[in-house]
Amino acid sequence: MSSGLGRLLKLITTGNGVCRRILTTYAVSAVMFLVRIRRRGQVKKWVNNTGAVAVLFLYPLVLRILSRLGLPSRYCACSITVISSLALAKSIPSWLPSYMMVESVSDYMLSLNALRQLFGGLEESRLLRLRQMIFCLLVPTIRTSPWLRRGTFIRDFILFYCLWCLLSLYQGAKCYIKGKRPTTPQACAKPPQFEESRLLSTSFKPLVDKLAELQELTTCNRQTFAEILMNSALVHNIIPSFKWALWKRFCRSVLSQSNLGRTHLMKSLVLMLGFQVLDQNRQMDISPRVLRYMVRVNLKEFLKPLSNRLQMMLILAFSNLALYNTTM
Repeated sequence: MSSGLGRLLKLITTGNGVCRRILTTYAVSAVMFLVRIRRRGQVKKWVNNTGAVAVLFLYPLVLRILSRLGLPSRYCACSITVISSLALAKSIPSWLPSYMMVESVSDYMLSLNALRQLFGGLEESRLLRLRQMIFCLLVPTIRTSPWLRRGTFIRDFILFYCLWCLLSLYQGAKCYIKGKRPTTPQACAKPPQFEESRLLSTSFKPLVDKLAELQELTTCNRQTFAEILMNSALVHNIIPSFKWALWKRFCRSVLSQSNLGRTHLMKSLVLMLGFQVLDQNRQMDISPRVLRYMVRVNLKEFLKPLSNRLQMMLILAFSNLALYNTTM
């Protein structure tokens, strides 16, 4: 599981020393956060469900007790822990049932071998069009869509540009922490391998390879400031931000039209046509996390009329599904 729900469950279901040190760090951070908001009168709002959250981390202890009783069932321990946590909760957050449903179901579907083979066999351009299609189907269904907010084109462009630069900075920092150095094909292009190299004798081939490596290093280290700037994210993010700002204004005009019919299908088709026109070189990528968030927003509105008991049952059922996904 690669989602945040899977990482959280792995943290809860791990009873080693590393888990305790991580929990200690989070506890210190939580205390410092409570000290900061103490003067704002919001402490009660944040600590109402502290006991319910703390009960979740008793899962290893519950599993150990059940194992000694001859009931070594991970799902039984999970059900007992979740039910106890829900019983102690003062109120259930409105986003929690939809979050559990979407994340656990999506993780289960992505863990299936058939879907893995299907998505693995598709080209990246087709996957991008598929994500754009799903995005266009979801945008008209959101009641409080941010695409309907008024704003100037310059403001939208600056917002998208700052967002893209922050994402690029995050990716660069992650690569730096992992010890990887991102390279661009324009910056360090390998010299072409000519057919004449095959005609050289074996005694000259190591010398030619060494000269090729020296040429590659010289090419990489001879970049000017203009080349470094042109290959940076500050320049590469201008065109995608410009396209997204244009698409947002186009989306706002489409969603505000009443002559496209009452159904959202026609509006979704027109929005997809906007992607076809603006994104011919596949630069307007959409993260799967954004799609899952939009599904959660729609599902949250659908589950809001349900009673607290039904919402608790949904949380219990899909928490067991999420636990099952950690073993796949």
